[in-house]
Amino acid sequence: MINAYYFRAHMYTLVPRQVREDMIWMADVGTDAVTIAVFEQDLYAARENIEVIHREAARVGLKLFAVPSRWGGQLAGAPKVPSMFTACHPETWVLNKDGTPYINPFCGPMSSVHHPDEQMACIARHLKSRTGCAISPDA
Repeated sequence: MINAYYFRAHMYTLVPRQVREDMIWMADVGTDAVTIAVFEQDLYAARENIEVIHREAARVGLKLFAVPSRWGGQLAGAPKVPSMFTACHPETWVLNKDGTPYINPFCGPMSSVHHPDEQMACIARHLKSRTGCAISPDA
């Protein structure tokens, strides 16, 4: 399977015609799937971009995958952005041994995967129900 990592989703002024042309070109050269990085914010502020990419990929027979990016301040992704969930839920923060919050020098605090309110599974379900886009189990 040839899978292309597609960055246009992060151009918040997305032009559907350009996405369509990109998907046609990728399908024509033998690409089987497209993967996009999805930030927490994309599900609320720019979800129409994900929907356009999903629709155009499906139109030419490309599978669409999503890689969670920067969710909870835990996962890699570009660009480096803080987690909105983590900013709003300090009770989920990873703590140092002395009880102070661990602060990543590039992205701020991180939510703990061990906290019961940790949101990754919830966001993954929301993305799947909204767009049909599957989160890669290897992400």
